[in-house]
Amino acid sequence: MRTLVVLSDPIESQTIRERCSVLIAGGHEVALCYVLPRQAGLNASLEVQRRITTELRHALETSAEKIPVFVVSGLDGDGVDDCARAWGATDVKP
Repeated sequence: MRTLVVLSDPIESQTIRERCSVLIAGGHEVALCYVLPRQAGLNASLEVQRRITTELRHALETSAEKIPVFVVSGLDGDGVDDCARAWGATDVKP
């Protein structure tokens, strides 16, 4: 099963661990997706992706390298559903 886990603020390693560990242990392929606030620019997107990657590494150590991180704007054509479809998710965990 391919599960897309949707993250929101605050982005913390404990939250990522709680939301992903059971899925990974259960054999799921996991990706993370964060929805930016409206009107956020490219710099905000890059900063969020860095924050998530850092916390992901703290939470899951070497398992983190296998987990894609997506940041979407929430605008038409760039939302969680679009991300899930493009990645081929079979389940989305808000």
